[in-house]
Amino acid sequence: MDQNHIFAHSAAKRTYRLPQMKHIFFSVLMLTVSAVMFLSCRGHGGSNVITIKVEGDQYITIKKPETKSLTVARGSKWAAIKGKIEISCYDDYDLSGWKLNNASGTAVTDETVFNNDSVVFAVSAKKPGKKYYVHHLLQNVNDDNYTHNTQDDQTLRGDVGTDTKAAANSYPGFTAQSFDQKKIAADNTTVVEIKYDRNNITLTFELDEGSFVPPLPSGNTVTGRFGKDIPITAPVKTDYIFAGWQPTLGTTFPPEDGTYTAQWTKPKLTIQGDERIKADTLGTIEVNGNATWADVEAQATTKAILKDDWPAADYEIYEWRLNDRNGEKLDVTYTFTKDTTVYAVTNYKSFNIAADGKTLDAYPHGKAPKGSIIIPENITVIDSNAFAGAAELSNVILPEKLEEIRENAFSGCTELKAIDIPAKVTKIDKTAFTECPKLATFTVHADNTIYHAEGNIIYSKDKKKLVWAAPALKEANILDSVIEIEDYAFRGYSNLEAVKLPRGLKTIGEEAFLGCTASVITIVGNELTTIGNNAFGHKDHSETCCKKIRIPQGAEFDNIVTKVKAVNYPEGRIERY
Repeated sequence: MDQNHIFAHSAAKRTYRLPQMKHIFFSVLMLTVSAVMFLSCRGHGGSNVITIKVEGDQYITIKKPETKSLTVARGSKWAAIKGKIEISCYDDYDLSGWKLNNASGTAVTDETVFNNDSVVFAVSAKKPGKKYYVHHLLQNVNDDNYTHNTQDDQTLRGDVGTDTKAAANSYPGFTAQSFDQKKIAADNTTVVEIKYDRNNITLTFELDEGSFVPPLPSGNTVTGRFGKDIPITAPVKTDYIFAGWQPTLGTTFPPEDGTYTAQWTKPKLTIQGDERIKADTLGTIEVNGNATWADVEAQATTKAILKDDWPAADYEIYEWRLNDRNGEKLDVTYTFTKDTTVYAVTNYKSFNIAADGKTLDAYPHGKAPKGSIIIPENITVIDSNAFAGAAELSNVILPEKLEEIRENAFSGCTELKAIDIPAKVTKIDKTAFTECPKLATFTVHADNTIYHAEGNIIYSKDKKKLVWAAPALKEANILDSVIEIEDYAFRGYSNLEAVKLPRGLKTIGEEAFLGCTASVITIVGNELTTIGNNAFGHKDHSETCCKKIRIPQGAEFDNIVTKVKAVNYPEGRIERY
């Protein structure tokens, strides 16, 4: 009866209320006692887990020692437990079953439930009969001998004196020889050998108007042993390139006879170009197989059209290369035997070349080059002001024959970012790259005998003189071997912030750091004997002065302080440390 029902009848039947409450009290009491009894029967410490020990007879090995004792949930079935145990049996024995406690115990089945700590015991049984072996021997490719294929060896069993039951395997490309079964011996030594001969395979070729050169002796068929090299070369067809066989054919005879059809294609050239070429005119053209660049250059050129802001009067396609501007240069004999990407490299063409054909003079008025340019290969001298003020010039490729770069040759090329000095250059004027604030990369060919580059700084070949550095440098890591910094080496490098001078430095040239307004220059050695005029700026023109000169404390460095002040550097910016 629910609570509402009791309340509804309480006035009319008061004599039933007390017995009803008494009944409820006893029910609660019994539930409490039952719970206590249940908890007291849950095992050690109230645990809901039990331990299963695993043992076995003398022919059983438990492979994982940690599984000799398992902790499982109380109430687990053997079907859920046995998968955690891994055992092995001695030769000639198999697992017969599992028992409780020992070999004579009660059989354990998948439905056996474990509620208490228990021992399960693995029982073995001797396999019936004796062992015999089946070996499979495959014929060699290049001779008539046979090689034992050990990975497919079989170990079988049978009664002594009865016939073996060996069966041939199925190997693609092989046919099994007939063989005799043997009587099974009592000493487990019986061996049945089955040999397999390689099949002779016939291939038929559909050439679609192509041909083999030289022709095959048997027309368009060839026969050979499975796995042996197929004695053919790629077929040929006028104006086409052989693109393989359909279905695909390897270099050796397949396991079955087959017919193979030659696939032919014409090479496709994908036309690409640099930043001066219109993207919407580029595309793909199809050319005859084995066509040379001389055959197809004109057709490719129709796809490479200069953009309107690169007038044909000053710019042209300079050369063609494979894949990109750094790829192999195409010459007229290059032959196309597959799909290929060709790349149009454009160049400035209004170079002002002197009558000697070797000196490059200043560009014509109003025709300042821009973008990336390639200096003509016969130029040996880039004359004064040759590219001065070419503010949109971003990259220059110097010719291998170049020997000299004269004053202000690239002065004011504010977008120029990198220069690679060729091997034959022997003279570069100090002003050649002034006012090039984005020039961050200086490299020198390893074979150059005059200059050496490291960390975007140019040194003499013996690394004792610092000649000049890339104007965009923020930090100059000067080689320890340097004993002289030449005149104007860092002049006007307003981005330069930190410079630590080498300990053995003896000479700093005239105006070497003039205009390096952000520079903090640290002197560490006391061998500095010569400092050129205005090396760090002029005190009467603070906008030319380095931010700070740091000189060590100690009397042995006082003479360096005197020298720095003597070349017009403001005393107030000298810091002793």
